[in-house]
Amino acid sequence: RVELETLRDQFRKMGSDVSRRCEEVEMSCNQRMASVQEAALTAARELWEEHQGVVVECKASLASLQQILEAKDKIAAQLQSLQQQQRDDDKQELLTRLQHGQEALLSRASDFEASLSAEQAARLEAQRATDMHAGRRGVAL
Repeated sequence: RVELETLRDQFRKMGSDVSRRCEEVEMSCNQRMASVQEAALTAARELWEEHQGVVVECKASLASLQQILEAKDKIAAQLQSLQQQQRDDDKQELLTRLQHGQEALLSRASDFEASLSAEQAARLEAQRATDMHAGRRGVAL
């Protein structure tokens, strides 16, 4: 009986120790879980903030790209306009040069005609003078 009481006391003591150890282990597990949950929430929050930063950067990059594309389109339109203006200017310059060339050619042709007319008139006059002179010589002879 004393032995039995001793065993019971030991079991109670052990039960009490086991119970206390279980509570300690449970508290330790709860603390670890709380710590892990807090770390997970902190990591998720940091990840969300980083994600938001990346989204903002992407939107800014897209806006910059859109502005670049719009500027490229404007430059292309200006270049096309300048090329058309250059073609028009070249065409006008060619037409002006052709017109000046034609006017110069017509002027030279007119000068040649006037010179030819004057030369023909001088020949005719010289021919008449020669004919008259020859006629007078013929009469004189």
